[in-house]
Amino acid sequence: MADKEFTAGSSADWNTAGNWTPSGVPDGTESCLVNNTCNLGDVGVCGAVIVDGVTLNTQGFDFTVSGAGSDFDAACTVKGGGTLDASSGGVVRIGESFTDDWGLELSSASYLGTSAESYIGSLNAPNGTTCNLGTGETRINGYKDYTTFGTVVYIGESCTFTQGGDLEINTPDTLPCKIKLETTTTDDIYFIGATSGTSWVMVNAEGQPWVCSHNFFPMRGTFDCSGSDIDQSQVTHNTYMRVGGLYNTSMSDALAGGNMSNDADATDASLFKCGSGTHIFGNEARRGVSGSSNYAIAIETNGGVNFDSATVTAWASPIKGGNGGNSGFWGFAGVSGGTATITIKGPTKGWWSSGKYFRNMPSVDWGNSTVIIEGMSGSGSGQLDTNNLYNLTLDCSSSTAEITMGANKTFTGDLTISGGTFSTRNWDDDTDYSLTVEGTTAIGSALAAGVDEAFLITNESTIDLQGTNGSTPGLEMLAGGTFNGVSNANHSIGSLEALATTYNSKIYFTSGTTTIYQENTGNVIMQMVSTADVNFYHGSGTVEITTPTYGFMFVQQPFYNLTINNAGGVGQEVALGNFGTLTVDNDLIFTDGGFLSNLDTITVSGNCEMNNAGHYVDVRGCRGFTVSGDCLLASGATFIAGEHPSYAGYYSRNTTFKSLTISGSWTATLPENNTYATVITGRSTSFGHTNSWRNIGDGSSFISNSGAVYFSGSGDMVVNNIDAKGQFYNFYIDNSSGDVAMTGGYDNTIDNDIIIYDTAGNHDLRFGANDTLSVGRNLKIVSGTLCNQHHHTGTLNVSGNLELTTSDAKFGGNASNDLTVNLYGNLINNGGEIV
Repeated sequence: MADKEFTAGSSADWNTAGNWTPSGVPDGTESCLVNNTCNLGDVGVCGAVIVDGVTLNTQGFDFTVSGAGSDFDAACTVKGGGTLDASSGGVVRIGESFTDDWGLELSSASYLGTSAESYIGSLNAPNGTTCNLGTGETRINGYKDYTTFGTVVYIGESCTFTQGGDLEINTPDTLPCKIKLETTTTDDIYFIGATSGTSWVMVNAEGQPWVCSHNFFPMRGTFDCSGSDIDQSQVTHNTYMRVGGLYNTSMSDALAGGNMSNDADATDASLFKCGSGTHIFGNEARRGVSGSSNYAIAIETNGGVNFDSATVTAWASPIKGGNGGNSGFWGFAGVSGGTATITIKGPTKGWWSSGKYFRNMPSVDWGNSTVIIEGMSGSGSGQLDTNNLYNLTLDCSSSTAEITMGANKTFTGDLTISGGTFSTRNWDDDTDYSLTVEGTTAIGSALAAGVDEAFLITNESTIDLQGTNGSTPGLEMLAGGTFNGVSNANHSIGSLEALATTYNSKIYFTSGTTTIYQENTGNVIMQMVSTADVNFYHGSGTVEITTPTYGFMFVQQPFYNLTINNAGGVGQEVALGNFGTLTVDNDLIFTDGGFLSNLDTITVSGNCEMNNAGHYVDVRGCRGFTVSGDCLLASGATFIAGEHPSYAGYYSRNTTFKSLTISGSWTATLPENNTYATVITGRSTSFGHTNSWRNIGDGSSFISNSGAVYFSGSGDMVVNNIDAKGQFYNFYIDNSSGDVAMTGGYDNTIDNDIIIYDTAGNHDLRFGANDTLSVGRNLKIVSGTLCNQHHHTGTLNVSGNLELTTSDAKFGGNASNDLTVNLYGNLINNGGEIV
């Protein structure tokens, strides 16, 4: 029951004693019931007050409601269609610092605020009410106590709410407080706790966002959105939300906890927690562009943001520190990405020279968050001025939008570039920073319709695109994507995937070394299978494969230098896919691990070195292994040619080398015909000798089985072979302009046939003057010469026939020969010349 009731005995004047029952104007301790129209004629004070169904008009006078003297549910209750009208001015104080019950509670009623200052303990304006805070500044400085938490502000979705001045929410202690703002606020709002332990949780209903059309300042204490949403898409100012920083109240009364300074101080720590809500900061009209000074979120001194698991859209860059100053104090409470998805529509440009994304945020814990940059056209260009992200997606509407790095970056998740350009170069100082992506780097989009829609430009940076061994690629090329690695730097890529559906994609490798060191799903190391869809440029660099286990390469694009350096144990090898083509424009080198060609074709324009001691190069079933340069099989390494162990009838086709140096174990199991053979085309210019064939070293071994070796080239060709290291089976000569000479000092045995073709003029097959050449079956001269231009005192043993098959065949020559010929078969001469 009220201490006094306004009966309006003689007038509507609050300040007339006779208008009250009991008589007398209320003091600050007496509760009042106003159920008749009432107007202040002077300053008014009371304890608690209820305005029931009528209008109480302050008429420009100061009005103070202490809330004392009653068990009312609020210091001031307006109900039943009533109105508290302070719109004419005067300072209003309603239950200020009140913590027992509501300061101002509306129930099917209205409050019209003042143009002067207002101090209200707490505010309850549910659905069906009108709350106009007036054009003056308002401070809410208490809460309704629910024992375990307090409630500061409750504004329902259908409350008609208007705000014409700043609103300060200055909660006086650390009891956790709830806030419901299911409305549109129209001026600045500040949350300032008495201490850094003050906290607020927003509890809007699902689907009922707080539409904040002006600036929002969470300051001392923690503001937690929980599952509620904030929508600042109607904002018209440059900075949408500012956390922490300097604040000096312009209201007459001091703040609980005092003003905030720019000094780093734990007692002023300010943290904004996004919770699990969906938040929008800014709009198209306020979108950040390279020349703007718009900030979506400004994190100032002692300020911090935890993006939690929210979905955040920022139409301009979140920045630290505003437009300069206070370096070293920013982010006192830290910044955390949580598991949020943060979409940024454009960069910000302030006093610095270029647009920035995440201006000056070098020490953020990005957690498992995903950052999506959707800068538009060239105006979306900006520098990524933060530390290591988790997932980054660049999805600009134009490839002219370029995102650059301001420092070395490590993304602990994925880098996805579906539109626009990501560059490792810093615009401000032209420094190329290193880039590490621990997840997958995907360039392009399955929806891309054209070329050059998404770029990664590595400049001279060190690059490591990791992926996950055994499951995801380090670099994934999609339609319209370009990996521009043109540089002299060294790059590392876990594995590479560019499928046949990757139309209009381009891959430019560095002229340095690109190391591929993992496999993705299905043990795939590299997959570039369609020359029509995937354009690969090797950059005259080296690709080194260092995968630790068994892995496949499906490649139809040329390398420059290729090094197989598989670190796996025996049985762990690099294998080619079937019926493809491996092309190496310069050198192919094996340094460790095994290698399987399967049914691919291999073409090498330079040298081939097999230095993988303890391992093998297995070309069984290879549809052609051609090395234009010299080939070395080093000591301890093994080369195997022949029938594929899993595909019956598929033999190695010709293995062709300019020269062959055998210091390891060479085995060629081939059918006895002229279709598949080892072909030598010249003389070595590598490995310390000029032989065409060299098989004399310690540990060297050549097993020909039933295969043939062709010497087919131009100029003299030197065969340096020791029988004990391995004997030829079929020995064929097709050399049009030089001698094939077996090095003197060694006897040689040909297990089956020698056939000589097309050795023109006086050029011949010759062997050491005092050596023995033994032929296990036939010796056939088709159109060439045997034992010409050399003084032979050695022995030629032919177990089968010696045949001169045409008139172009010649045996013997101009030199005086004391050659001993032991022919155990027949001499067959079809018009040839025997000298």
